[in-house]
Amino acid sequence: MKHAMRLVIAVLALMVMSSAALAQNDMNHFITRSGDRLMEGDKEYRFISFNIPNLHLVEDNMRFEATNEWRFPDEFEITDALSSVRQLGGRVARTYVISICRKVEGQRPSTGENPIPCHVREPGEFNEAAFRALDKVLQVANRTGVRLIIPLVDNWKWWGGIAEYASYRNKPAEAFWTDREIIEDFKRTVSFIINRRNAYTGTLYTARGAK
Repeated sequence: MKHAMRLVIAVLALMVMSSAALAQNDMNHFITRSGDRLMEGDKEYRFISFNIPNLHLVEDNMRFEATNEWRFPDEFEITDALSSVRQLGGRVARTYVISICRKVEGQRPSTGENPIPCHVREPGEFNEAAFRALDKVLQVANRTGVRLIIPLVDNWKWWGGIAEYASYRNKPAEAFWTDREIIEDFKRTVSFIINRRNAYTGTLYTARGAK
């Protein structure tokens, strides 16, 4: 019991300290790197915060009437999540990865055979509805003062990762790191994201003060 109480006290102390110490994000600066430090303008940027797996794609839509456990979040859900992060003293939230559909032999991913409404239907083909959901996340994040970490690819097949990119070239997952065709396919995703203009704010993702 003593150990449990100490843990609770330590967690509460950490939350109080983080809430008191963390200044409002300056959303006019990108976070940059200086040596081994993250920087916000000319100040070192440090944070303690949270992962929000469902922030831009809900993977457990378990309503009684639901026919698919996957859907995009609405603005209330996004605002509720990011506002909660701010209220707890968080400055950053990490989403899950940008999803890519699994290859289905003889079937185009965009025909609906994949249960996940993927961001990347196949290399070079992107789901506008999925990216509009991400646009909304970025708009709300800017409004609430929470920065986002958005992984562009991972190693897991649940949302689609390196193995899915490789499968479109009929190659094993490890080829993602060395195969020129697969690398170019992934570069197309990166290029699409960094050159995207937010549908709600009209701001480029990579513009200074991006909203």
